[in-house]
Amino acid sequence: MHSIAINFVGDVMLGEVFENYKRGVLSKVKKEGFDPFAHCRSDFQSGNATIANLECVLSDKTDQSAPFSELLRAPANCVKLLKAGGISAVSLANNHTHDHGEEAFQDMIDTLNQNGICTFGSDLKGVSQDVPVSLDVGYFRLGLLAYNLANLSLGGMEALVGRVCQSTRRHRERFHLLVVSMHWGLEYVDFPPPWVVQQGKRLIDNGVDVVYGHHSHRVQGVARYRHGVIAPSLGNFVFDSRLYDNRITGILRLTLNGSRAEMGSELLPYVINRSFQPVPAPQLAGELRRRTRILENLLKADDRQCRLWTKRAVWNSGRGHLYNRIQMRVVFLLRILRYRPHLWKILTRKITRGSLFGKPTLQ
Repeated sequence: MHSIAINFVGDVMLGEVFENYKRGVLSKVKKEGFDPFAHCRSDFQSGNATIANLECVLSDKTDQSAPFSELLRAPANCVKLLKAGGISAVSLANNHTHDHGEEAFQDMIDTLNQNGICTFGSDLKGVSQDVPVSLDVGYFRLGLLAYNLANLSLGGMEALVGRVCQSTRRHRERFHLLVVSMHWGLEYVDFPPPWVVQQGKRLIDNGVDVVYGHHSHRVQGVARYRHGVIAPSLGNFVFDSRLYDNRITGILRLTLNGSRAEMGSELLPYVINRSFQPVPAPQLAGELRRRTRILENLLKADDRQCRLWTKRAVWNSGRGHLYNRIQMRVVFLLRILRYRPHLWKILTRKITRGSLFGKPTLQ
């Protein structure tokens, strides 16, 4: 009987975030011949395919001016790192792949596809998918769909998931395994808000086999529901966050033996080291099991329990955002010489409903 193993990982970001300007992932690549996948390659190679969320732009083009032209963007030739690392497919449905304009976005798609990396999650106009992208892995055909829900209201999210369900029912029989990648939820929380769990169950009920999420920067467990697997967020995987909770990560390994009913799942524990590389971390297996138990409880929570978990999630996310804003201010002041040529632009920059350091809108 034929069998395959498929790896799923969270956010892969080969550029730099604001607080790590000139000292993040891209700086490692430029100065040290950095290989972000050096410590996870054996696990990648033991599978038949690896799927990631690409949380940056890979292009030499940008419509931004410095320093913002250098944030969450890496040169096109960094695609060689993904290819050498064994990345088979990337979701482009997130809130950063359009940061540098449509020309850069188109250039990134061309670069990835020319290097044999499958892309899914958005057409050239940024419109969501209606038809799954096919990825053949051994004797199996995977259907890949991806959506960015990070800026949607709860009503907008429910409407979009309803449209996704129509698509999955229409295309279910074409694929051995149907995967939906979701950029959703609250940031800086190590469990999903109940509405994410509810929409994940809805997707499984409508024929999806794997609901695979990201955006929270935290791993939020992996659980079985009916015939499928729900992983609300796999957190960061290659990312230049220096907060320990944001560095706990993992590889979701799915094995498929002949039918969906025989699909197995395993979450391999990893941690991102000080060089921004994911390395095996068996000592974190217990922590990931704890998060999985919370997810399992949320899958069967009643309305009252969901309300309590919602309040806790919103509180924890707000606290995480506050801590992140404080960190950004401190780093900015301590390393102000790095930013000095661009001070006026930085101080007047508008992000969502405030300044660069203002309170963000909780998604």
